[in-house]
Amino acid sequence: MKSRAAGEATPGPWRVDERRADNHVVVLSDLDERTMLVIAHASGRSAGEMVANARLMAAAPLLLEALHQIEDCDDDCHCEHDTPDCCAVVGVFCPRCIAAAAISQA
Repeated sequence: MKSRAAGEATPGPWRVDERRADNHVVVLSDLDERTMLVIAHASGRSAGEMVANARLMAAAPLLLEALHQIEDCDDDCHCEHDTPDCCAVVGVFCPRCIAAAAISQA
């Protein structure tokens, strides 16, 4: 696995605090036994959408790690990964290239 630069983002796991205050749900990270950090305030058009948005945000650290593992995978695929847009040439995007594109936006 490729090494990740320290301090890129608050490490996971993140969790959802569904106690609604001021019409939003909070995504938290427990930094240690006594310290919580608010990562985000999720809102939505309904209570269900608000919680769903918060859960998606809370899953971000796990999703990013999964993308890194896919990107690092040595499985064969249809492209050579020799250029940044190698799959675009073929017209079909492989999981490794999709993961790399998502990671670049993280």
